Amino acid sequence: MRFSSYNAFLQPVLHRKNLEVWTGTELTKLVIKDGRVTGVALKRNDKIVEVTCAGEVILSAGAIGTPMALMQSGIGPADVLKGAGVEVLHDLPGVGRNLRDHVDGMITVRSPSARTLGLSFANWRRLISAPFAFGSKRKGELSTNYVVAGGFAKTPLADELPDVQFHFVPGYRSHRGRLIEWGHGFAVHTCVLRPQSVGQITVGREQGELVPLIDHRFFSHSRDAEVLVEGIKLARRIFAAGPMADLEGSEILPGSDVKNDADILAYLRAEALTVYHPVGTAKMGHDAMAVVNSDTLKVYGLANLRIGDASVMPMLIGGNTNAPSMMIGEKCARMITSDWRAA
Repeated sequence: MRFSSYNAFLQPVLHRKNLEVWTGTELTKLVIKDGRVTGVALKRNDKIVEVTCAGEVILSAGAIGTPMALMQSGIGPADVLKGAGVEVLHDLPGVGRNLRDHVDGMITVRSPSARTLGLSFANWRRLISAPFAFGSKRKGELSTNYVVAGGFAKTPLADELPDVQFHFVPGYRSHRGRLIEWGHGFAVHTCVLRPQSVGQITVGREQGELVPLIDHRFFSHSRDAEVLVEGIKLARRIFAAGPMADLEGSEILPGSDVKNDADILAYLRAEALTVYHPVGTAKMGHDAMAVVNSDTLKVYGLANLRIGDASVMPMLIGGNTNAPSMMIGEKCARMITSDWRAA
């Protein structure tokens, strides 16, 4: 069970009379007139509903959803919008640019040891008792999120700060992408903490509907590929160390035939994935590509639209983005209340 931002911030105030939560609702566009957002158009129960706004609108749809919402409303790079057949209401070149994310490579290992998590005859007692152990004492195999340990490390390419992060899993991660595999094992995810590759999100059409076109451009900067190769080599050394070697693991991915740097890089180009930490697509700042003002988080050129999510980060942090995203939301809320008091 996860204590989420919903549990922490929203659930305790659902009783408020000035709060109404709509689920199953999709934003279609912001309604803009004379440099102000006068409302939002929503798709609800297969009908378009327009909600008017007397004050201001706060957009918090994430680093993918926020630039998409802006562009489908006519806010963004004029050339991109025109190419998708969207009327340009506000030419803002930085929308969708500056996409940054943590790129990740995995080592997955098979092991005969039932000390690791897994589905097997040797593990049947723990599997059968798991619901009872969790229900009575919050213990057992159902109490784990399967990413039980992590760590930051320096590769030989690092400067003063760690340049890779590990997420360890005490169970077999399928090399075929399956949710459940028979047997036991363990795995480690290795990601580049401070990537220099920069991608973008644009908008296009698919069967007449506007869709986001996401291009991470992973490894477009050679440094990221070099760091991740070194990270995989470091993870392999950890798995070869005494405590892990006792599990008698056999590497499935990348595999024993992947030996030198060129082999590892080829494996990563074929199999590397995102850690789902996208940021930066509506970045704060004062340069030509900035989307929001860092003092107010208000969108440049629009009087009453703020953004409060990870899209405003100008750079990717060297770690997970969950807590920082909540902090951005909290900071945005304080900016709003500060403006109200000043008025």
